[in-house]
Amino acid sequence: MKFNYLTILLCSLILISCDPAAKTEKKESDNIPELLTRSEKIQQGKEWDFVQNFYSDQKQAIDKDPQDHNARLQLAELFIKEARITGEHGHYYPAALKLIDEILASDSKDPNLLFQAKLTKAGVQLSLHEFKDALATAEEALKLNGTNAQIYGVLVDCYVELGAYDKAVAAADKMI
Repeated sequence: MKFNYLTILLCSLILISCDPAAKTEKKESDNIPELLTRSEKIQQGKEWDFVQNFYSDQKQAIDKDPQDHNARLQLAELFIKEARITGEHGHYYPAALKLIDEILASDSKDPNLLFQAKLTKAGVQLSLHEFKDALATAEEALKLNGTNAQIYGVLVDCYVELGAYDKAVAAADKMI
């Protein structure tokens, strides 16, 4: 009698484990940091709706193509904006860096994408007051694109914060 109950129990477990509805499929977007809900005072109606929809659209793009690094970069830039709007720096800056580091760790050879990722990363590092790291990242970005004014602005900020005023003036001259 015990054998029959044990057999029934084992068969039931096997059937449940084989049920496709019982399995949860892991999506690439499950690794994307979450968009925090803003307080009601800063939910600007349609703008907040746009932000939420944009976030969802980028996550769906990543699910559709896990190598969609432009969607990752768009999310990182969204997180930076949300950090500034909400003051949730502790959540959004690490989230942005996570996405950017995934792009930089990829096998992408697109110099424009890599430049934008490094430029964005240097900006986040500046916001976190990691000036030496920001300078190193900005110098890497500069090697990819020496004609972009924004990278020189990042360099100016880095040099000023590090006390290298002559270099800051030279970078500002190149930026102009």
